[in-house]
Amino acid sequence: MKKILFLVIAITTISCQNSTPKCDDPEVLKTILQIFKENNIEIMYADGYGSVKGDTLSSANTKITDILTTKKDNDLNSCGCEGKLSIESKYISKELEYKNGEFHQAEIGVEKTSIREGLMQYTAQRNSENELIVKVENVEPLTLKSNK
Repeated sequence: MKKILFLVIAITTISCQNSTPKCDDPEVLKTILQIFKENNIEIMYADGYGSVKGDTLSSANTKITDILTTKKDNDLNSCGCEGKLSIESKYISKELEYKNGEFHQAEIGVEKTSIREGLMQYTAQRNSENELIVKVENVEPLTLKSNK
């Protein structure tokens, strides 16, 4: 009985090594955020009115959702992935007020939140040392989805 149990544990351990990562693995998603931050990657807005810098992103304001596996290669321990990148930004908006027959910028601003989204493609792979390698292939310009 001990030999069978040892064999099952050994097979499980061996089969878990160098396994192909999944597109939605938390380690993969965390690595993508690190890539944006460490390289200060600029992500453009689709409307042409700005961008967001990678060093401002955090797990609190950045999400990758609607993740799809577009290809998988078990021999190379790699997968191709696509997901929706969502970035939430807070800002102070000073509305125009109408006083004494003229428009003036309000003295007190109102905190607002905008959410911008765009598709991104990336690959994830485990090398022979079982290290995770992630490559961001493409990030489409972000479109405004919500402005509260």
